[in-house]
Amino acid sequence: MKQILIKYLSLLFFIGFIVNTSYAGGKESKSSNLMMASDYYGSYSISLGQLDWNKNSNTADTEPMLYQPISVDGWLGKKLSQYTEGVLSFKYTYYGRSGNTEQAEDDALRQALNANLLHLRHYNSSTSFINLGYVFSEENENNSSNGNMNSYIASGGLATESMIFELGIASTATETLSLYADEIVYYNFSFKLPITNRINLVASKHYSEYERKLQNLTYDGEEMDISGLKVTYDLNNSFITLGGDRYTVKNDSSPENTGGSVYFSWTVPFGKLPNSRTSFILDNRPAVDRVIGFGSALN
Repeated sequence: MKQILIKYLSLLFFIGFIVNTSYAGGKESKSSNLMMASDYYGSYSISLGQLDWNKNSNTADTEPMLYQPISVDGWLGKKLSQYTEGVLSFKYTYYGRSGNTEQAEDDALRQALNANLLHLRHYNSSTSFINLGYVFSEENENNSSNGNMNSYIASGGLATESMIFELGIASTATETLSLYADEIVYYNFSFKLPITNRINLVASKHYSEYERKLQNLTYDGEEMDISGLKVTYDLNNSFITLGGDRYTVKNDSSPENTGGSVYFSWTVPFGKLPNSRTSFILDNRPAVDRVIGFGSALN
């Protein structure tokens, strides 16, 4: 845990990117003038649920049958100019495990930390963004040292009031096996449909191709397909979310695996109300930390 905190704190130096000028540009909520005049804004949330990554895994005797992830995440933003802003986001997830945990676990994800630095540019009806991210994930291994993965992400995307599309690439190095250099290419699409003035329906689609390289040899890895659906309900000063995902994992070395998850989260915004598209993007980030963590463990 100490090692994780040190790595996370080092990323806070990037806050220097978001410390200048005042707010302007982009589409604001109509109630912005009622909010506090803070230069900073964002939200924090807590989420819990249950996840089964491999319903039909052929190594279930050494893998947990179910995971109970608990995550804390948030983001902090600031206007940089009339049309741009910077955002620092983070997420920490601990994976409670049940099932075959009395035996020595293998390919079991224990915890993950994800931090991102985003730069957003607003136009009249859309917002473009670029993202640099870091993921640290810890894996329990059987008959070998536990694997710690360090992953680096670069992505970019475009958002409107109801749609987000993001393309990204990532590279992962395993601390205990430094010759490993995993590569990930992914896209993520989200669409929001307002039902009432308080209720929104959000559908998402995530697809990743995961490939492991060892020295000069290349091994085909997983293709991960994640479909999600969630409902958000606005309270007076926060909102709650109830959702679920369906996972399909294809691996050349084993049959196709299917899984799924359900979760509940509570999100509390703070500070001045940001551009509405900023909140939409940050509150619907792709679960790249989960894809990287399970992809490294299962590959």
